[in-house]
Amino acid sequence: MAVNLGHANHQHADLIDAILAGDADRAAQLASDHARGTESLLRGFLERQG
Repeated sequence: MAVNLGHANHQHADLIDAILAGDADRAAQLASDHARGTESLLRGFLERQG
């Protein structure tokens, strides 16, 4: 879990950097990638629980 949180923190930092740089396309792509990865991670957790 710590590895997952570390990766998410890195993604968040990259997203903030893109926003602050005014790079809307990169920010949108990073946000989309992060959401897809989080969805996949959560699905895996839920499947193990169910």
